[in-house]
Amino acid sequence: MRLSTIALTLFAVGVSASMATEDLSPRSSAVASRDFERKIQARDPKKHHHKQRGDMLLTDAKFTWYGGGQLDAPACGGPTPNRNDRVVAVPTSSPAKCGDEVHLHHGGKMVKAKVVDYCSGCSDHQFDLTQGTFEALAALEVGELSGAHVRIIPQ
Repeated sequence: MRLSTIALTLFAVGVSASMATEDLSPRSSAVASRDFERKIQARDPKKHHHKQRGDMLLTDAKFTWYGGGQLDAPACGGPTPNRNDRVVAVPTSSPAKCGDEVHLHHGGKMVKAKVVDYCSGCSDHQFDLTQGTFEALAALEVGELSGAHVRIIPQ
């Protein structure tokens, strides 16, 4: 009788130990599932917010400004911007297209703008900014900013 009592006791202890390590409540399994999903997303570079949206970073960009009649009839349509609107014109060869948001970085400053026009006379990494957008980065008298960075956020 002693052998069967010992065997039963060991079996009961084993079952209790395995049940203690596994919480079968719906709440704990939902939390575990969410934690698992977060870990998978954190490891998956496709889920990273920069990669997911297809953001692009251009280095060594150049900023110039435009105004007056040059603002009339933007190529992307819509109303004519004014000098203070946060908008830019990009070269037709640019990866930035109509409606894209751009973050313009120079000299430790950053300004957000929207692509509303194309600049036929601009070089590949040149962005033509409205006067107000340019002034958020430097004085108009500077005329041109080189060595800038642009983050393009496609829409």
